[in-house]
Amino acid sequence: MLLGCGGTTSGGGGEGADGTAGAGGEGGSAGAPSLEFDCNVEAPDNCPSTPPNTIDATRPAQVTVPEGYTVETRYPLVVVLHAAASNGTAAALYLGATDRLEAREFVLLTPNALPDVDGNLAWNTGATSPAFDGSAPDDLGYLRRLLEEAQRAYRIDAARVYLMGSSGGANLALDLVCAQPEVVAAVISQAGALPAESACSDDATALLSIHGTNDVSVPFGGGILFPNGVEVLSAVNLVSGFAQRTGCGAAQNLAGIDLVADLPGAETRVQAYESCPAGTAHELWAVQQAPNRPDFTEGARDLWFDWLFARMRTAP
Repeated sequence: MLLGCGGTTSGGGGEGADGTAGAGGEGGSAGAPSLEFDCNVEAPDNCPSTPPNTIDATRPAQVTVPEGYTVETRYPLVVVLHAAASNGTAAALYLGATDRLEAREFVLLTPNALPDVDGNLAWNTGATSPAFDGSAPDDLGYLRRLLEEAQRAYRIDAARVYLMGSSGGANLALDLVCAQPEVVAAVISQAGALPAESACSDDATALLSIHGTNDVSVPFGGGILFPNGVEVLSAVNLVSGFAQRTGCGAAQNLAGIDLVADLPGAETRVQAYESCPAGTAHELWAVQQAPNRPDFTEGARDLWFDWLFARMRTAP
């Protein structure tokens, strides 16, 4: 049983990139009064024992808490950002967050992007700038606002805030930790990219990049993304940039791992940087011969949740 999931997502849509029905509209309990709460204090006197199931009055985002949620405990926050033409609920299933919420005991935030001119939910990011009716949304500002509101409305451990993004959602996660790494402990980027000209902070959030080498939507080797013409970093250079900003040592090739059932053997090559500061890590899991959205095994999802929850943001 999950608490805090009383809001629903309304509206219709076609099948999303996650292989499930896309969602249209914003849905949820509009106007959840999260800013009236203050859970981010030592004594949570104004922290609701029954928290709201959405935050942000303008663009409600779904929040789910574990069954045993209590204000006496500080929980990790996991934010899942969906791929284009998908939605937050589908992405949380694809990346394994929904099925691990009870066992891992975290607060799950699953926002939705706004529809582009074709009616597909799509994030406005540095690597991808979809066409919208009217002005393009400030999705980076929206994500920042959600992180702030979540820590007021729920009992969150600020040292264990995590982002998980798939494709376009991973691009948005990377935009945030490039500009403001101190607010997130670790990010898992599944098929994400940063523009080649990104000016990132000298600090760096722990990064696990999982990327198929046969990805034609976000090329593993980098280059120009269609149709907006932005040049993006290769998967190798994305991770090496994070490692350099953190002050890690050289990259090491580790034993291969099996993440995808329909590919033979231990198809994923692992490159990890050594001597990174405590609490962080930077790794590339290159899934050989895999497309943009591989059919990952449950074991693969367990591995990356193990990786994610091993990271904590240390005080400067």
